[in-house]
Amino acid sequence: MNGLRLLSAVSVFCISIYLVVDLFIYGFSWLVLACCILGFVSVHFIRPEKKDGDRRLFDLIDLTLDFPYRVMATLIRGTFQILRERGDGFDIGI
Repeated sequence: MNGLRLLSAVSVFCISIYLVVDLFIYGFSWLVLACCILGFVSVHFIRPEKKDGDRRLFDLIDLTLDFPYRVMATLIRGTFQILRERGDGFDIGI
């Protein structure tokens, strides 16, 4: 079952990469961007869980598949952290 999950995660990852390339080549589209983001998020949840006895090749594939999700999650968390640190509003110190 893990092989099927890995195959489907790799397939969705390849489609999402194609959509990123499509955004740069054929111009921006909100629908393509949303499908691309949805694809990367779904890859994070589709990919099989990592076990202790797995090989290094599986670790490399797992790292590659999860990288775009980790980047998006870090950017979103960082943005909300910056907005949260601002406080109640802005202050003009005179």
